[in-house]
Amino acid sequence: MNYKLTWGMISNYLEGESSSRAAFTIHNQTNQNLGNKGWAIFYSQSPRRVTNHSNSKASVNQINGDWYSITPNESFLLSPGDQITIQYDMSSSIIKETDAPLYPYLVLYDKDGNEKDISKITDYSILPFDKPEKINRGKNDPVPIPNSKTRYQANNSLSLLDEDELHKIIPTPFKIHANQGSLLINDALQIYYSEDLKSEANYLREKLYEFTGRKFSILQKDYKGGKAIVLGTKPISINNVSSEAYVLEISSESGMMITGSDPAGVFYGIQSFISLLPINVFQSPQPSIEVSNIYVEDAPRFSYRGQHLDVCRNFFSKKAVFKILDIMSFYKLNHLQLYLSEDEGWRIEIKELPELTKVGGQRQHTSKESSALHPSYGSGPNAYEENTYGSGYYSRKDYIDILHYAAERHITVIPTINFPGHARAAIKAMEARYEYYMEKGQEDLANEYRLIDPNEKSKYYSAQGYNDNVVNVARESVYKFYRTVIKSISELYNEAGVPFTFFHTGGDEVPQGSWSDSPMVNEFLDSMEEKIHPMDLQVSFFRSAVNMLEDYDVKIGGWEEVVLQKMENRNDGGTEINT
Repeated sequence: MNYKLTWGMISNYLEGESSSRAAFTIHNQTNQNLGNKGWAIFYSQSPRRVTNHSNSKASVNQINGDWYSITPNESFLLSPGDQITIQYDMSSSIIKETDAPLYPYLVLYDKDGNEKDISKITDYSILPFDKPEKINRGKNDPVPIPNSKTRYQANNSLSLLDEDELHKIIPTPFKIHANQGSLLINDALQIYYSEDLKSEANYLREKLYEFTGRKFSILQKDYKGGKAIVLGTKPISINNVSSEAYVLEISSESGMMITGSDPAGVFYGIQSFISLLPINVFQSPQPSIEVSNIYVEDAPRFSYRGQHLDVCRNFFSKKAVFKILDIMSFYKLNHLQLYLSEDEGWRIEIKELPELTKVGGQRQHTSKESSALHPSYGSGPNAYEENTYGSGYYSRKDYIDILHYAAERHITVIPTINFPGHARAAIKAMEARYEYYMEKGQEDLANEYRLIDPNEKSKYYSAQGYNDNVVNVARESVYKFYRTVIKSISELYNEAGVPFTFFHTGGDEVPQGSWSDSPMVNEFLDSMEEKIHPMDLQVSFFRSAVNMLEDYDVKIGGWEEVVLQKMENRNDGGTEINT
């Protein structure tokens, strides 16, 4: 391919419906004309509504979400060696490269409109954001443009802290006292542990092997004295907290003692010990490590200490999740909310519904109407392409491995299945299932898990620019789908031997206009004794979800919208607390 593409901002100072203007320039470096038919350029970009200029030779089109195209108008003709610039306006400003177009690719069509070639535009560049009108979010942006002068002024008053002012352990413990002397940590020290601390003892042994290159002896027996590493539990209360609490004492004479109120407390004591190690042991093993004597008492100030990980927009491998869990454990976080379903991907295997990962687990070039996921976040036209992150999912074994790895670090994994909005991946997967069984003449199976009303004409525009990402909550098959997914996920926890204690429903950003023109919804609303607005079906669905989840005795989470209901006479979208 010999086409060059550049993109750049022109100005964020527009007024009216559009607030910014940008431009693509296509350079024809081939020996053939590029005409007004037979091609289109596709790309991803942070969603903005687009307005094209009336005299433009090509149109920029928001297809769906963050998937866009450039298509030629009748007047388009690009001769060899020439270039054409296409200006267009957007509804919101763009001030940095992360919001600029990603992974443009060219699709060529034959005379019948069939795709004949798809190729990445490798010669693509983003022009510098080098003027105030390109960097500011409008003429009255209150945030000054950063430069060397402003950075100097902002940092001029900073100074290095003295070593004794630095926090040795993060989060800062309830009590910490440095003592004179030090302890040499080497494999001459044996690790004693009680029966309930086998996992913690093995974990400590593995970490010490990483830091020293030596295998430490571990003994499940009572400590009788001498210099050693001793892990134990007993009832303790620190700052009136008796769960996940610990005492860590490092002494030249007796060694290292970690006493917890429970195994989690002992584990956090180990993390505090690790944070006291010199930096060089993280770079290369040292057979003997000198650690200063210290006494620490600690207990968590917050029982829920969480991290959210979205693996749908950009997929994270199991190995990457393990690394995140390690970092979380070092900072004593104890909940991972794992976002497993979104518009852009379905990331967990559900054995009863293989289409969810076969279709919903990968993104590739397609059409908006097809039962497949289109590119997003720069994932490009090819599923599983190297160095892209649009495709992938966790098999049942993968998820069980994640549960085990998290449990060993006293981290609860909270699965999130986002419904009834943010559900495009599930919708497309179940449409593929519908089409498969309809081709076989099995209409009942085709409709068993279908998630849409095929006659719905509701118009909406979601927070991420989608107009087809909300399931139709008037269908009984939607609830069967939801029950099936919850049951399958709960079975993974049972198989892993890890308690299923928390489920997050998502439930956010159902766009205004959803269910406003659906025969199924209209019939459902007419059957209700108490008349409600279509947008209140979001709350109705959440109540049904709560009823399903009560069978599993789990905590139930959701974004704030699950406790909001639409106000009377509020077609424009106001909300109030739903009691």
